[in-house]
Amino acid sequence: MRAASCTVKVITTTGALALAIFALGALADEPTSARGTGQLVVAVRSDGAVTQLGPLRLHPSRSGGYGSEATYRAVVNVLGQPGAVRRGARYECAARWFRHGLRIVFADYSGLTACTTGGWVQEASMTGARWRTAEGLRIGERVEDLQAVYPDAERHGSVWWLIRAFTPIGESGWYGALIAVVRDGRVTGFQAPVGAGGE
Repeated sequence: MRAASCTVKVITTTGALALAIFALGALADEPTSARGTGQLVVAVRSDGAVTQLGPLRLHPSRSGGYGSEATYRAVVNVLGQPGAVRRGARYECAARWFRHGLRIVFADYSGLTACTTGGWVQEASMTGARWRTAEGLRIGERVEDLQAVYPDAERHGSVWWLIRAFTPIGESGWYGALIAVVRDGRVTGFQAPVGAGGE
């Protein structure tokens, strides 16, 4: 398992406004079962395997492989229909659950559409004050709090690797298994590469 590459896109003011309006409308489209007001936890094992993304529980094997609970169909069964779906690369798509502040990229390298029953959880991004790590770091807290909870965290530009793991797959090496995005000295989001879809 390795971290998937991320592409940063610049949205114009007009586009951002349109996206905000769309997002507000999409909230109403998510079923009540997908909504909540409690805390949301992201949990990652020391070997890099992701075991929890809010209400979604994953059950990776000792080798890091995932079962059917990491498929698009299973995720929708837990979270409800996403508020928005956007196709990305040929074998990938991104789905957003706005109420949870959760974005999941699904991948299916067999050639099927990723945001169908054939898609697998590839990576997840989390925003919003309800999110915290299993170790207790919350979105909105300061870098000093981050360092207190994760004394071995490594800074890489504007992100911090809270948990790092080694992968022998592809270009073997260390990667951030749980990442905190930091702006202006505070945590603004978490990222977790899952890699259930493979290479």
